[in-house]
Amino acid sequence: MEPREAGESVKTPSEELRESIEAVALRLAEEGRELAAAAQKLRGLTRPAVLDDLTKLEKEASKVEQALPAERAAALGIDVVLATVREYMAGAEERIRRGLSLELKAACEQAGLGFRVVSREDPVEVRIPPLLLRLDFRRGQADLLFAREVVAATRPEAASILTAHETACRRLERAFVPEEFFDECAAAYRAALAAAGRQFGDRVEMLDFLPYLAIGKQSKRFRASPAKETFESYGKARLAYDVLRLRRAGALARNGMRINFGVATGTTATQKSRVIYLEDEHGDGEYKLTIFFTTTGEQ
Repeated sequence: MEPREAGESVKTPSEELRESIEAVALRLAEEGRELAAAAQKLRGLTRPAVLDDLTKLEKEASKVEQALPAERAAALGIDVVLATVREYMAGAEERIRRGLSLELKAACEQAGLGFRVVSREDPVEVRIPPLLLRLDFRRGQADLLFAREVVAATRPEAASILTAHETACRRLERAFVPEEFFDECAAAYRAALAAAGRQFGDRVEMLDFLPYLAIGKQSKRFRASPAKETFESYGKARLAYDVLRLRRAGALARNGMRINFGVATGTTATQKSRVIYLEDEHGDGEYKLTIFFTTTGEQ
């Protein structure tokens, strides 16, 4: 036995055993942290918001792959889980597309709603009058639009879509008196002209006109206490729908005046913040840039 140097401590058998156990415990703790991190990443794949959105699912699957080396993932069976996820993703979009198409068409027929496929290309578009349904199967998103503005968003499920459609239509179909709406538009037009120092008959951009109309349509409660809580939103979709109702009523002229809308042409049609798409219940229409009133000579 070699002699020990002066001052060198001698480990007892129990100390040597403790150190060997601690070394194993330390290794297991490190592996445990690695496994816990991998488990957390795997749980990220199980959230409904992820499973219904293939873009998010792919992103979360990539996080799991990056969390562990390929050898460790294979040893733990994680590679099998990821392979199953990839297989699910490969067929999910088409499965959802086929199933929803048949189910939604049948549901619309049962509810007495129209159903017309506008575009089969992604995103798929279906007309359920008076709204347009835009389906993004990869994101698991269904948007309902009027005047090319989103008025409701939901999941790509027939029941959810019809519920959202009913709610959106109810909001658009609020109490409407054609003569009152015409007068509100005339008042908003005059206010926009006055603010710009212009004269009756001049064209006013829809972007400048809409805020005055929105203010003019507020309730007495808002006028008494102007605040966010008492303000009722009135955006492009509501305006476009009210113009549609005004046209249906044949009330574009009143008190010797006629309401007119100027078509957006050239580059202005691409500047969506400046224009409003005035359409009918079938989706046919044009982008309008301006509003103006003219005299008719009739009272």
